[in-house]
Amino acid sequence: MFAAGMMAGCAATRAPSPQDKDYPPGWPSLIRLDNECHALDGAYENGGVAVNPRGVIGVQQFAELLTLGDVQITRGVSNVQLVVTTRKRDQHQDTFATLHAVATSPGQELEREFDAFCVKGVLFFVGSLSSSGDALGFRGEQHNVWLGLATDGSLIVKMGNYTVGMLLGVPYGGERVSWARYERVPQQSR
Repeated sequence: MFAAGMMAGCAATRAPSPQDKDYPPGWPSLIRLDNECHALDGAYENGGVAVNPRGVIGVQQFAELLTLGDVQITRGVSNVQLVVTTRKRDQHQDTFATLHAVATSPGQELEREFDAFCVKGVLFFVGSLSSSGDALGFRGEQHNVWLGLATDGSLIVKMGNYTVGMLLGVPYGGERVSWARYERVPQQSR
């Protein structure tokens, strides 16, 4: 019960905004999307710049993020196509949506769908949720992903990893947040 309550609280954490204390300095401002987040539809480069709260910069493959780390599948992917489909709107005009992601590499195509929510102009989905336990205690982990757009059209991704548990009757918890930015691939004219 404790873990379920803690994990539910993790899902309610704030969506990304430039006012976040850990929003990377020098990145373009975020724009507020409409209530259905269709402005995210489009193709984005697979290789992006990732920044953690300590300011460490690295490369984050977008397709790898969407496959939850299956690097073998994502080799050779150049871009990822996103399509947001509205399923239902709630009384606050937020949207229950499906995020459809397609990554193409030579000889194969990877498709994933996520149940997502467009809340206050940011798309949110739970990337993974796991729990384990034994006689000494239990542990739960949740990986949240938020997608937004910057003023230059690039995709801004906030990734939050949350852990809660109890060991020998002592509760513990932690969070790690990182950011990634992916350039939009220009549409080809026909």
